[in-house]
Amino acid sequence: MSKTSIPAVMLLLAVLVFASLLSAGTEGQNTPTRDASTLEILPDPEDEISPTGSPVKYGSPGSDVYFTIWVKNDHSMEQRVVLTIVDGPDWLISATGSVNVPSNSSLSARVIATIPDSILAPDDSYPILVEGTGNITGDTDSLLLIIKLDITIDHELVLTPYNAETWNFNVYPGERTFVDIMLKNLGNMKARYEMRIKEHPSEWDTQFREGDEVLEFQLDHGETGSEYRTRIMVNVPASSTPGEIMEITAISTSIDSEEFSYGKASDSVLLQFEVVKGATVTISPVDTLVKGGSYVDVNYLVHHSGVVDSVIEFAPSVYKDGIMHNGWEFLIAPADTLLIKIGETKEVRVRAIVPEGSFGYFEMRMDAISSSSDVIPGQSAIYITPRSEITLSDLVGGPFDLGEEIVLRSIVSNDGDLTTSGLVMVSGVPSGYSLKIEPAVDLSLASGEELTLTIRINSIAELSNDPFNVTLSIHAPVDDGTGQWASVAETSRRIDFRDLPNLEVRNIFLSNDIIQEGEEIFVNVTVANIGNIPTDNVQVLIYEIAWQYSNKLISNRSTCLGPGDVETISFLWNAKVYTKSIRAIVRTPEGVEDMDLLDNEKKVDVYVERIDREPPESSEENRYLTSETAAAGGLGLGILGAVLVFFGYQDLVRYPFFIALTPLYSKLRPEHLLNNRLRKRIYVYVQNHPGEHFRSILTHLDLTNGTLAHHLYTLEKEDLVRSQRDGLYRRFYPAGYQIDPDQISLTDIQQRIIDIIKERPGLSQKDISLALGLSNSTVNYNIKSMKEKGLIEVKKDGKNTRILIASEGNS
Repeated sequence: MSKTSIPAVMLLLAVLVFASLLSAGTEGQNTPTRDASTLEILPDPEDEISPTGSPVKYGSPGSDVYFTIWVKNDHSMEQRVVLTIVDGPDWLISATGSVNVPSNSSLSARVIATIPDSILAPDDSYPILVEGTGNITGDTDSLLLIIKLDITIDHELVLTPYNAETWNFNVYPGERTFVDIMLKNLGNMKARYEMRIKEHPSEWDTQFREGDEVLEFQLDHGETGSEYRTRIMVNVPASSTPGEIMEITAISTSIDSEEFSYGKASDSVLLQFEVVKGATVTISPVDTLVKGGSYVDVNYLVHHSGVVDSVIEFAPSVYKDGIMHNGWEFLIAPADTLLIKIGETKEVRVRAIVPEGSFGYFEMRMDAISSSSDVIPGQSAIYITPRSEITLSDLVGGPFDLGEEIVLRSIVSNDGDLTTSGLVMVSGVPSGYSLKIEPAVDLSLASGEELTLTIRINSIAELSNDPFNVTLSIHAPVDDGTGQWASVAETSRRIDFRDLPNLEVRNIFLSNDIIQEGEEIFVNVTVANIGNIPTDNVQVLIYEIAWQYSNKLISNRSTCLGPGDVETISFLWNAKVYTKSIRAIVRTPEGVEDMDLLDNEKKVDVYVERIDREPPESSEENRYLTSETAAAGGLGLGILGAVLVFFGYQDLVRYPFFIALTPLYSKLRPEHLLNNRLRKRIYVYVQNHPGEHFRSILTHLDLTNGTLAHHLYTLEKEDLVRSQRDGLYRRFYPAGYQIDPDQISLTDIQQRIIDIIKERPGLSQKDISLALGLSNSTVNYNIKSMKEKGLIEVKKDGKNTRILIASEGNS
């Protein structure tokens, strides 16, 4: 030993001596000692105990097993005992985690084991080892728990829907038949099975629905999932002979029963198939060639030969040139499906509905489908003649007024298969009328073609208003070699004339031939109702017309005119030197149509002498423009026309723009109001179509912008028509026409203004602006627009302005 190691040895000896003294000083204190008798894990006294002293419980797959154990503490102090599963099967097993056991006492705890619902080996027992450890003494004890499985393995193979072990079948050569089969799991655990078909001759094709001859699968137990259903398909060979019997055995085997040598190992059912002689059904045509048109009837004889009755379902088809011809429909009598007994013969009629456009020779094949017999189909030849089918739609037109042109229209169609020629004929038109057929009397229509025929009937003599019937017919040659023609299509229409008044101004008579300025003379206007109904509240309007084309109303009278009544209205007129003519207009009341508006007015020229003056001489220079003026006007028209193209085609721009040209047109064409035929045509159109807008009138009358604007402006200025703006359009109405407010479209702001005026009549524009939170300019613009439409009225009340709904303001 070296000198350096001597102190280390001495130090180690000193530590050992100190530890010995310390141990001696603490001897006799309450230090716990390990005593195996202080802790015990015991079974529940009520449990079954195995010979080895372990508690035993019984369970089945999918169930829970509960053990009660007792933990005994013989120590003088309470201690916490931790329980742990230290060994057992790979199941879900749990124990009470820890138990506080008082001193010298026992306390119960629980162990739970869940048996899995799976395939288990049916062994005698499954041991579980639970261990407990005390926290004070550190003592450990354990207890072995035993679970024994209560397992049954059993199954049954049955035929469905009948529960039988043997099933006999009658089959026909070439037939395919099916057998339903079911396997039941009668045990109490999930099990594995094999199902197979016993060997059979190779020519009999037999397999399960799943496509194999051997099936392997697992099957659950319990109320649900304990059945497996399948189907065995058997194809009987066509070469099978009657009387042949074939047996097939379906076998089910429990794989688990074989593996564990436990429970029912196999089960089987026997299937017997006896081949019987089938039947033959022969279908024969009664006639080999049948003719028809839109349909054809073909008769067949159906004969049965065989050993069993047969049910057959007919399946007719049509061929042309060896190719199936689709689109045919078939009606079979007595029925599509027929029961025919052994040796029986029945007659069947087939009505074939021919598709449109089908004509010529066809072959009809009458086949049938049967599960118990062979079918020999029949075949017939049929010839479909081309159809010649001309149709006429109903005559449309009207209503009609006495004396006006009667226009009727009908559509003629060729729904046949070939081009057809025909002659258009109209009958029933009384004498006193002319008749015109458009486009022509002779027609030729290809297959599928149609044409609109127009019949125009005009009166050429004074007529009565008695109704009459017009008949339109198409005549075509009869295909019988005689050269005769016959009606192939016909339609009729009753012509009734509406009951309408027909007012006319017959005469305007002035009491003096020579009239001086300021002189009062009598003007007599004769009006008449040559219509067929009376009319109340007939208005007679008399105007004086000056060179400036002013149209001043000088008299407005109301009268009543019955059918054929004639009345003369007289009034005094103070002659004006500028008056050039007197014009009279007669009008029906609002909502009553006049049969002929062209006779509703008349004009007479007058000459009024100026007192102490020479009568003004007419100067041709005043009636025509100079060449310079005409050139300037033409240039102006060109520039303004370009502006119109630039700004578009809306009435909002079009009508005001061409109104600006009115003075120029007036100078170029100084007609006197309705003496001009074109202006009169426009006036009559507005009378018949109140509310039409500028572009619509332009399109229907085929006029230029400038011409229409000039004449509308003149008619409006002379109080014959009135216009009103509606959005981007300007609509025109006869003078005095009551506009329906419901026909006028309003913006949201305008509707709000209307609503507040109805609620508080007489508001000012400023009041409306404040109430609606709108600017004065917005309210002003919309009030002007609605005033033009005749919806509101603006009245002055001193310095204030009151705004009212038009109907309220007029009341």
